[in-house]
Amino acid sequence: MRLSVLIAARNSGSFLRPLLERLSAQDVTEVVVVDMGSHDDTVAVARGFGADVSRSAGENYAKSLNAGVRLTSRDALLFLPANAEIPIDLADQVLEALESDESALGVIFQVRSGKTLFRSILQWFGSGFSNEQPCAFAVRREVFLRLGGFSDTDERPISSFMRRLHAEGKVRPIRTMVVLAHSKDA
Repeated sequence: MRLSVLIAARNSGSFLRPLLERLSAQDVTEVVVVDMGSHDDTVAVARGFGADVSRSAGENYAKSLNAGVRLTSRDALLFLPANAEIPIDLADQVLEALESDESALGVIFQVRSGKTLFRSILQWFGSGFSNEQPCAFAVRREVFLRLGGFSDTDERPISSFMRRLHAEGKVRPIRTMVVLAHSKDA
């Protein structure tokens, strides 16, 4: 089994570099950065690491990620935000979880914000009280496609997809954590 990594990014060049370095160390060979209208060096950083770039300024989050998936060819998809600080062996953990359990449709892991409680509250108020979680999980590609990907009409496409995934079958948790660095856009 092989892994494609999709990274949602907007004005995230400074966060993207360490994430791509970690992924390079894990021998991940297919990375797609879904750029959502960056005005910084996000695209240049992504291309500098050999990542494919899907540019989608003005598109909604779900449409943008679905477009990125169309550029992938691997058996499993790992979705991460650009400001994710990942364990050095995250790709191996995801693949091991999917390979060792044929009935597992996807993999979830703990995601924690690196922000202070005060900043989290401010962001929550600024987002219109949305409790949508960042996009950080893995799924078998054929399952993602069979379920129709992310709904571009849903207010919370990640939550909606995860509900459909859980309803479809087993989603395996792994004991690892991804920390999100504080970022206005990433």
